[in-house]
Amino acid sequence: MSGVRKILVLVCRGPTCGDLRGSAAIHAELVRHVAAEGLAGDCILDWQSCFGQCQKGPNVLYREAKGGVREDKLTLAMAALVGGVKSAMHHAVSPARAVHLLDRHLTGWGIRDRGRPPAQVAITDANHDKKKSPAGG
Repeated sequence: MSGVRKILVLVCRGPTCGDLRGSAAIHAELVRHVAAEGLAGDCILDWQSCFGQCQKGPNVLYREAKGGVREDKLTLAMAALVGGVKSAMHHAVSPARAVHLLDRHLTGWGIRDRGRPPAQVAITDANHDKKKSPAGG
């Protein structure tokens, strides 16, 4: 295995995340960002049919891909639940938050040079910023 390290980003496109919660916009924003920032050598963007966590969607999995090897997507989705290589499943993701998370994981996992600052994005995901209020309040 070579020393090439990339980040694999899987965006859920199941009927709840895709049709009802607009995951296509998340994927499109990630594609735009990767192209604009010249990150194609650091990222693999793809779709996942379902992560089985529809009530929390849209869901996006970020996972370290060592050696540039593409693993079976079902194995990847399950591995996020069990652990192993660096991976993080995020829920209720907006397009802006997906870009922020990509930059954070690229630098935090040492895939991209820390000297290059991540793109600044405003996180406007209402579900992410929503505070739970006590019952009846």
